[in-house]
Amino acid sequence: MAKVMIIGDVGGCADQLSQAVASAQPTRDAVMIQVGDLIDRGPDSPGVLTFVRQRLEDPRRWIQLVGNHESQYLGAEMFWPQRLPDEDAALLKSWWLRDRLRVAAAVRTVDGEELLVTHAGLTVDAWRRLGEPVTAATTVVMVPDGARHAPRRRAIRFRRRIPESRPVVVAPGRQARGHGCRFASGHDPP
Repeated sequence: MAKVMIIGDVGGCADQLSQAVASAQPTRDAVMIQVGDLIDRGPDSPGVLTFVRQRLEDPRRWIQLVGNHESQYLGAEMFWPQRLPDEDAALLKSWWLRDRLRVAAAVRTVDGEELLVTHAGLTVDAWRRLGEPVTAATTVVMVPDGARHAPRRRAIRFRRRIPESRPVVVAPGRQARGHGCRFASGHDPP
């Protein structure tokens, strides 16, 4: 059984990211999901990108979501005053073009609950515009690559559970409960 660990916003803090990953004691089959906002605020955005680049060599074990800070380098409006070096901006673009950055991920707990993981959530209005998908996995497929990261007003409630033959364990993270679904977001309140 795989263990899934969710890592919140990193904000340019390479040492803290490294410590968080090490303290989680990931096993060989563990999956790390980082919810975005790798860069800005902290002292070492390039160091964070180097750390993540190494992990993305095995995309089955590291799932990288895009946050609003990364989206500045993928066509969204620039809002952070300090810019990344050109080579780091190009690295983010290459990850996006090669599907190494995702908008959302779906996992299932050992209890059979689905977990939709995003950076800043999915509003109920956005969920309705997608046609009210019934599973987290379906939602992930339907969310457009250019989706805006609107703040989550409440967790999406999925109407039914889909049986899973190989369940996963979800480590503690910022999570809100829905009916049959947990919703994790990098911008959830503590």
